[in-house]
Amino acid sequence: MKLAGMLGRTGANRPIATNLWARITALGALMVSSLLVARIGGPALVGVFVLLRMVPWLAGVLTTGGLYGAAPYFLAAEKRNGVRYGPTIFWMAVTGGLVGSLAWLGVTPLLQNVLFPQLGAGLVAWAGVSVFTQVMETSGKASSQGSDDLTGSNRVIVLEEIVFLPYFVVLHSLGVDAALAIVASLPLGDLTTAVPTWVRLRRRGFFRGAGGPSLGQAREVVRYGLRAQVGSIILLLNARLDFALVGGMVGARALGIYAVASRFAELLRLPSLAVN
Repeated sequence: MKLAGMLGRTGANRPIATNLWARITALGALMVSSLLVARIGGPALVGVFVLLRMVPWLAGVLTTGGLYGAAPYFLAAEKRNGVRYGPTIFWMAVTGGLVGSLAWLGVTPLLQNVLFPQLGAGLVAWAGVSVFTQVMETSGKASSQGSDDLTGSNRVIVLEEIVFLPYFVVLHSLGVDAALAIVASLPLGDLTTAVPTWVRLRRRGFFRGAGGPSLGQAREVVRYGLRAQVGSIILLLNARLDFALVGGMVGARALGIYAVASRFAELLRLPSLAVN
């Protein structure tokens, strides 16, 4: 509650400073999570943790047709063009997330062989749930940004990294295997963040007066989102795909070391990300 109050008081008046603070807090929580996982299972388990956070997110980018980048663009223009996109964007997220989870299930053997050789096939398959939960969480954040609710989007930035920790600590303390605890804690954390985000959007009128989802609007959003993905892919090469490449080429142990080191380097990127 204290965290939400701090964000609420400052988010509208100092958007860059508040967003920077949210990003620093999130990166600090991610560092703590990475170090805790390393303490329990070593660099290899950190590599698994990083891949299980990143690969489902990337799958969601693909199966939603670039919804993460397109949602703020269309939502910000609603008042100008008089068209409401709320239900369409929500159901695009639900559909794209479900498709992504099913697609993950279909390519589980490939994922296990290339990225997760130390995990059983069943555990890799269950990790596909994170595609859906990541889509709902990230699309909620994007919808908050497009709806001019920067306080709400900053809360997602902070909570999406913090809430993993209590779930993981509780499950591991109960004797659950560390890898299984990671696979279970990631989607639980996503849902803990995504559900209140979408409830907040509804209360702020995200769905009000919009009717049902529109296939025509969905096509429009996908067309824009796929074009926007050209630039996003370049960003992913710098910020996301490097983890997948390192993990695929030299294994989870080396990726774990690389991931911890990269967290410190990311501190230099936070001011420019907040301004952007």
